[in-house]
Amino acid sequence: MEILTDEVKKYNAQLVVEDLPRSCLGNTSAEILRIVKATGNGLGVCFDTNHLLKEKPEEFAENVGGLIKTLHVSDYDGIDEKHWLPGTGIINWNNVIAALAESGYKGPFMYETSQKKPSSESSKERIRLTPKDLSENFKELKADLLR
Repeated sequence: MEILTDEVKKYNAQLVVEDLPRSCLGNTSAEILRIVKATGNGLGVCFDTNHLLKEKPEEFAENVGGLIKTLHVSDYDGIDEKHWLPGTGIINWNNVIAALAESGYKGPFMYETSQKKPSSESSKERIRLTPKDLSENFKELKADLLR
């Protein structure tokens, strides 16, 4: 990993490790911190809000803090990853955004979603999102935070 982190620095880039769901490596903040600290050499974290099944996303953001260099933003049902539009699942976005702001996060708010939550649990429908949907969602999240 040291070779990779050194190599990306030549290009003014940042190497990150992403939190992963279920029984994958890095499925909690404690495990991500062990990986990053063991590796050292400037390794950062990609915080995927949709992958945290063992702790709340805001807890992950609080614990990992300044090591978070980028985000993959989407919502879910707390049971498995869904990649829904933020605000349509169980994530408390005010708490997540506040924790990120508290840690000094200034990176991208990168959506990793292509669908809205289905209208029912049994539905297999996939309602596609447009760039306008994402823009409106970001404005709604921001407005909710400022209330």
